[in-house]
Formats: sequence, C-alpha cells, structure tokens
Amino acid sequence: IISEDRIGADIISPKMYREFFFEPEKKYFYEIRKLGMIPILYFCGNVMPILQYIRELGIDGLMVEESRKNFIIDLAKVKEALEGKVCVFGNLDTVNVLLNGDERSITKEVREQISAAAAGGGFIASNGSPLAPGTPVKNVSTFIESVRKYGRYCPL
Repeated sequence: IISEDRIGADIISPKMYREFFFEPEKKYFYEIRKLGMIPILYFCGNVMPILQYIRELGIDGLMVEESRKNFIIDLAKVKEALEGKVCVFGNLDTVNVLLNGDERSITKEVREQISAAAAGGGFIASNGSPLAPGTPVKNVSTFIESVRKYGRYCPL
C-alpha cells in the first residue's frame, strides 16, 4: 500500500497530476505487481477529479479518506468511475463516527456505505483514516459487527 497525500485535486490540478505524476505512479505500480505484490493506493485528498487516471494506474485497490476537507468523496461515484477495474475501500469517518459516534451512528454509516457501493462486489468496508487515539474498542467492534451483518462477509 502506498499512501499518497500530496497530489489530491484539492492541492494540484488534474492537469498537473496527469503531466507530472500519472506515468511515474503507473510505472511504480507496474513494478510492484512484477514483484508479486498487490498494488493498493491509499489516497488522501480529493480523488474525484482524477479518477479516470487512477483507473488506469494498474492498482487492485483504492482506499480513500473520509469527506471532511471541503470536498465530498462519494463512494458510489468512485466505484462507477473505476468501472470495476479497481476494488474500492470504504471511508468511514474515524473521528466523527468511530471515535465520537455511538452504536446507532456507526451502524447507520456502515449501512449507507454498503448500500451505496457494495452492489456487484468490488467494495471493502473500511475506515477512511487511521483510527484516532482513544477510539473505543466497542465502536470498532460495532463497526466490524455491522459490516458482517449488512455486508457479505467472505473469509479468504
């Protein structure tokens, strides 16, 4: 997993991404795959305007952060733009929902994300950012239990 936090469309333009970053990232992920690893991109920032490039990077998974920096990450639109070429990881809010939420709000958010993005496969429920210090274990357990209840849990 590579974490990309300096080239979101909230920081640089899609044109700059295409001109300066797309080809080097594509080559990087190609080499990762050649080594027998599974290339996954964790993208911090606004990925929405550059999804057509992300789709062509040769990655197997895209993790996106939660919507909270004056842009919205719409999981259904992300999944649609990737055209089934890339598995989408959910972006459950780690502060407002997992750290400060209750059982009801966590379950509600999980159900909404699964409803929006899980149809047809290619979706993994996940948190959008690393867990915040002090996140209650009960909230993490509620998240996992909600995914198992409302999603399709398939052990490898």
